[in-house]
Amino acid sequence: MSFINVNVKEAKPVEVLPEGRYQVRVVAAEEVTSSSGKPMLRLTIEATEYPYAEPIFHNVLLPTSDMPEKQVNLSLNNLKVLLVVFGVPFTDEGFNTEDFIGKIADVDIGIRSYDGRNFNQLKLPRSV
Repeated sequence: MSFINVNVKEAKPVEVLPEGRYQVRVVAAEEVTSSSGKPMLRLTIEATEYPYAEPIFHNVLLPTSDMPEKQVNLSLNNLKVLLVVFGVPFTDEGFNTEDFIGKIADVDIGIRSYDGRNFNQLKLPRSV
């Protein structure tokens, strides 16, 4: 058995922000696999002025050849909204996930409940 020398009494409570408009920064962006096995973009976002707020995880499914056309269009729209809101460059061929890192935007943040806990989420426009 080992002893971990850390004072957990110094921990600050993690905040869920009230609904509203906040300045946020992307701290991580990666292509991952969803629980259903589909490729998706996962952004980790922090409110710049609230260091103890829980990070916001924003996921967007990436379009695949086996998706129905309506789902492909929805995925493309969701990606385009993120790219435009965060000022990430893109071309007809795509974009680089690393270009999200450090990008700042003013966005609306809402609250959602899951498994008895509240979490913040981005409230983005449907299209741009």
